[in-house]
Amino acid sequence: MTTSSTPESIEVSKVSFMLGGESLNINEVSTALSIKPTHSQMKGELIERRRVPAFNNVWSYGISRNDEMQSVVRELVGMFYGKRNVIHELKSKYNLSSSIHLWLQPEADYGGGFSIESELMEKLSKISDRFDIVIM
Repeated sequence: MTTSSTPESIEVSKVSFMLGGESLNINEVSTALSIKPTHSQMKGELIERRRVPAFNNVWSYGISRNDEMQSVVRELVGMFYGKRNVIHELKSKYNLSSSIHLWLQPEADYGGGFSIESELMEKLSKISDRFDIVIM
């Protein structure tokens, strides 16, 4: 019998990649990346959680699951790293901003924090030029 030293469910890890800008066309981004967004929003639409209008058009793809942050980041890198040239072309053509959001929601008695291998961080930095990190 094998035992694991890692608890089965210690955290909820969420990672998303976002492109935003006034001239962003959600369908064109989806076609260029061959990925459908998990969230999109048009300028002026109400942002659900804040109930204020969005100031830009937004295309976003997110992954959320009970797993270590590094595993979820690795999946996102696998989806977008090979498309980094397309991402940079879209950013340049439409004057878009990009960001990667990392959210960690640890169990109440766990504390908080995560580790990501430097190779993954390097790849993330080639996909996007901004990172937002939230530990709840």
